[in-house]
Amino acid sequence: MKLIVISSPVNVKNEIENIIALFELGLKYFHLRKPDFSREQYKRFLALIPKEYRKYIIIHHYHQLIKDYQIKGIHHTSKTEFEEILSKNIHQSKSFHSLAEIQTNKYPYHYVFLSPIFNSISKVGYQSKFNFTELETFLKNRNKPTEIIALGGIKIENVEKAMEMGFDGIAILGTIWQETDFKNRLEICQKILTKFC
Repeated sequence: MKLIVISSPVNVKNEIENIIALFELGLKYFHLRKPDFSREQYKRFLALIPKEYRKYIIIHHYHQLIKDYQIKGIHHTSKTEFEEILSKNIHQSKSFHSLAEIQTNKYPYHYVFLSPIFNSISKVGYQSKFNFTELETFLKNRNKPTEIIALGGIKIENVEKAMEMGFDGIAILGTIWQETDFKNRLEICQKILTKFC
């Protein structure tokens, strides 16, 4: 089961140090999503990550930077589509918000996010609309060309529920970055990595 950490959309205290510490714990998938960052800010952020860990980073914006940094891949937004010209070794992913979107997707993404599975922690009022019985049936009976990652409201208490439903992994955002203490952030990820991944 994959554990994916998504960056806070805004800067947080000790962020770079936390990210490096997460890689040291064994994190293999980190999504850099800073919607208000300029290209230069993205570059400065990536430059602060040691080269040996950049291979675990997937960027959500300024996809051209993949040519300048040895990073894992790119995450597509509503404005971009799967790029067949990219090397097969380049990770490509995308976010979806319904089973219908996944069923009609024709691109071989490495994985897709499905959200919000539980009520969002980082987006106030962003509630889950999924029927868990229907979701579990879908996940357990599908062909698996693309992995499906649970996103939205993921915390230690419901990771097991996501696993039981049949997800291929979980992505966390609010549960880690809304925690203000550096050590507590690492503890959350360490518990999930140790117990579930």
